[in-house]
Amino acid sequence: MLHLIHNLEKVWDEKTRKVVLNNWLLNPTGNAESWVEIDLVQEHLNFWIKV
Repeated sequence: MLHLIHNLEKVWDEKTRKVVLNNWLLNPTGNAESWVEIDLVQEHLNFWIKV
């Protein structure tokens, strides 16, 4: 987490910060209030790749 904070505050330019901060959540269904964390989506993807 400290690495992320450091990058947000000291390393990344404004454009990169906006991209990272605007992509924390994903709405895979398109329904209102159906947002899930990107890491959860990644875990589901990993599961289906292994099946």
